[in-house]
Amino acid sequence: MKILSLFIPLLTLQVCSGTTYFVATNGNNANIGSSISPWKTIGKSVSVAVAGDIVNIGQGVYNEFITNSTSGTAANPIRFIGARDSLGRWLTVVDPSFTVTNAWVSAPEIGSGIWKQTNMPFATREMRITGKHVGYVNTNGNMSADISNGYLTNWVTGFEVMLQPTGATVTNTGNFLSQPFWDGIEALYCSTGNVTYLRLRDGSNPSSLSIKCAPNHPLKTYMDVIRPAWDLLGQSFIVLSNLNISGGFCGIRLSTGTHNITLSSNYFDNGWNNIYVIGGSWSNNIVNNTFSYDWYGGSCGAWETSTGQTYRVRASSYICTKHLMGSGSSAQRHIYLLGCGSNIVVSGNSITGGGGNGMNIVGVTVVPGILVYSNSFSKSSSAGLFIGKNHVGTLIYGNAFSDSNANIRTEIDESGTISTTVYVYRNTFWLPDNIGDQTYWFINSTLAYHPTNWYYHNSFSGGQGHIFVSSNTGSAGGLTNLFVLNNIFSDGVYVTGSSSWLTTTKIGGWDYNLSTPPNISNPTWFGGNNIKATTNIWTSAEGMDFKLPIGSQAISVALDTSSTFTLNGRSFSALPDTATLLESAWDMGAYEFVPVSVVTNLQVVSSYAIPPKTAGVDLSWGYDFAGNPSVTNLILAYGTAPNLNCSNFFVGLSTNASVVALARKLTYYFAIATKANGVQGPWSSIVSVKTPRN
Repeated sequence: MKILSLFIPLLTLQVCSGTTYFVATNGNNANIGSSISPWKTIGKSVSVAVAGDIVNIGQGVYNEFITNSTSGTAANPIRFIGARDSLGRWLTVVDPSFTVTNAWVSAPEIGSGIWKQTNMPFATREMRITGKHVGYVNTNGNMSADISNGYLTNWVTGFEVMLQPTGATVTNTGNFLSQPFWDGIEALYCSTGNVTYLRLRDGSNPSSLSIKCAPNHPLKTYMDVIRPAWDLLGQSFIVLSNLNISGGFCGIRLSTGTHNITLSSNYFDNGWNNIYVIGGSWSNNIVNNTFSYDWYGGSCGAWETSTGQTYRVRASSYICTKHLMGSGSSAQRHIYLLGCGSNIVVSGNSITGGGGNGMNIVGVTVVPGILVYSNSFSKSSSAGLFIGKNHVGTLIYGNAFSDSNANIRTEIDESGTISTTVYVYRNTFWLPDNIGDQTYWFINSTLAYHPTNWYYHNSFSGGQGHIFVSSNTGSAGGLTNLFVLNNIFSDGVYVTGSSSWLTTTKIGGWDYNLSTPPNISNPTWFGGNNIKATTNIWTSAEGMDFKLPIGSQAISVALDTSSTFTLNGRSFSALPDTATLLESAWDMGAYEFVPVSVVTNLQVVSSYAIPPKTAGVDLSWGYDFAGNPSVTNLILAYGTAPNLNCSNFFVGLSTNASVVALARKLTYYFAIATKANGVQGPWSSIVSVKTPRN
């Protein structure tokens, strides 16, 4: 697949004209900030650096909150650069959390198994035990509404939740299975002023554990960001790269009109958000970062419909994050675009893990120009990507979605006649067989306007269904501006959540797709150009490459959307795309089939110009192509048996090459084939040659 190249002005400017400063954990803020006289804190460098300056931050942990108050310029941004080793590991760590060193004391006034710290310097809003994130209850008081949304129980207060016995069982509203309450949670905390309460599953004293806590603000709810680890409040033209930013309630906040910020090649592992973009921030680039969320309760990822223990744990992490921590909204997101401005680029990131969502995009006002491409989204117990309202031409392409309970969730709440359009194309979607949903659709209310969503040239494998629709989505009029075409659906059913969707016209268009559906009649909205395969297109496996096999039914049968086209009797303008047409017609799915040439003849010529008594024989060969001498990208197989199941391969051959250290007085067999983008052509005829005695 051809991907548009990413153009980020801040990363491609001329050499800055400013000063280069240095920060080191053994430095001193009274120093001059040079390589031999570095500062001690990043905060010091932030207070000094101006447009064009570069700040090199050395290896170590910097236990501080950072706020930028100076901007760079378009020609001379300010750059803050961390250290990494030869393996790419992040050595510069920004961690504002507080290490708990005092012993925990029992809290008998609350109940058995509850322990407390009474002199914390803040209200705890993020806690990690041995580096893993711990869940919390959003209040120690009455939270019966939140509890009843998550569990079938009569519990009322947050403390009552924390007091549940080690072996307590409960039915949650995720999978509606009775299971041990603490599975998938293992510990819970809550905080009131300077007192932090903690309960481990077994009720034991946590004093021997490595526990770190971070604040947000004692007068604010858990869902407000007041104390990010690094705050780029209203600034512009700043680059942060090669930094490990972990341990805070939030990693980085871009707010109040912050613009032209580049966050590149960083590592993030924070609590509620890793990157929070609000307040109309525009023209910001989030590229090539790694996001992680290691949950103390166990693994995260897709879980729906499975009764297996792994998936029960994942369901429990989701319920905890959404209802105990988040009060009905998942309290963990790696990237949160909330009311951001235009021209936001999110590209090349690895976004993994968490009980909430990988990324949220929600517009407060209409937001144009959001690009989300070439990222990987995986193992979120809620949604890999959450798409809210108010989008104009948002492009989501070239991403790999895998193993989140809903790989993409779209929540629609359009109260006005807003021309909202989202394009989702050239992505791959993977789920375990019959677990989770590839896409989830939720409508909050009766719609005055149905936003337009295009899903085309995507490849799906696994899951329980292609589309899950909430019950009120049908009553709100359906998805009459959802158009699904040129996709491949391997495994799963068309629509889950409402059987009536199969017999009513509630989808705008579903045509030119290849799918392996169950043995049911075609839905009313099922177009006449769909292809129903009798077996799955791929054997579903995590990490699969989604390449089209030779002879696939998906080759050269897709609808051409590169110019004006007609679907269901309606005419549409060309759709955005990033692929290159390789054959006479377009293919279904995310990847165009790569045609391979056939090698018809291989000629092997011996070369014996070797000194006496040497250990090997050098061979060189030439080959002929059938009418296409320009083909490269070759693979050679050779061995001493006359078959092609050889263990020796050379890839990327030119017209002449050598195989060395062949044994003497043996017959070797050779064959050659073309190979491009993982697709291999047929082998040539086998040629044999016998190595000489000398």
